[in-house]
Amino acid sequence: NNYISNQKKSRMIVGAPLIHWKVVRKQRDDLLIASDWTQGADVPSTIKTPWATYRTSLRDVPTQSDPDNITWPTKPS
Repeated sequence: NNYISNQKKSRMIVGAPLIHWKVVRKQRDDLLIASDWTQGADVPSTIKTPWATYRTSLRDVPTQSDPDNITWPTKPS
């Protein structure tokens, strides 16, 4: 019984970061969707360029090492 209990704990510990990354990716995806308008053909480059950089940084978020300590990029003003 102790063996089974340890297996469950092990799976929970291993699975926890995966769940955290899912949450991070969802938040990142929501931020990308909310900024889609900035990349339209009719958007001036003075707006489009800084937002494109921001969106690239958002796409890079999953390359960070700790889903509990994400450094989120700052939205352009």
